[in-house]
Amino acid sequence: MVEDIVGCKWSLTVLGLVRDGVVRPGAMEHAVPGLSAKVLNERLRKLVRFGIL
Repeated sequence: MVEDIVGCKWSLTVLGLVRDGVVRPGAMEHAVPGLSAKVLNERLRKLVRFGIL
């Protein structure tokens, strides 16, 4: 599980954004250059599935 989450650079980026108070997906997308909506949604789904978010 940890490798599945930490293995992706975007998962750690998303967790950092949440820690900093950015909780809206649109705001996350605008805050990180290169982060697409598709990748963001996949990461968010995975983090929720593992009970991290």
